[in-house]
Amino acid sequence: MEEICFNIKLSKIPALPNYFLGLGNYKGSTLPIIRLEKEYGQPGAKNMQPVVLILKYQQHQFGLWVEVQPDMIPAGAAAAIQESDFS
Repeated sequence: MEEICFNIKLSKIPALPNYFLGLGNYKGSTLPIIRLEKEYGQPGAKNMQPVVLILKYQQHQFGLWVEVQPDMIPAGAAAAIQESDFS
């Protein structure tokens, strides 16, 4: 994950699947913005400001629109989770 953005303006593109919200401007780059809640029937929280999680995989970036408060953990806790043994 690159960043959590609170104010990305979307440009809608017609005739695309429901989960594709449009394109957003992120630091001068155009990113596709998708929304999984709509596709999988998970309702957004009322009175929550939507956020866009900017995700990057290799040279590809996209935004994931979420309408619920994302859970965050400190970086040290993430290392502990990766090192734990689930067997």
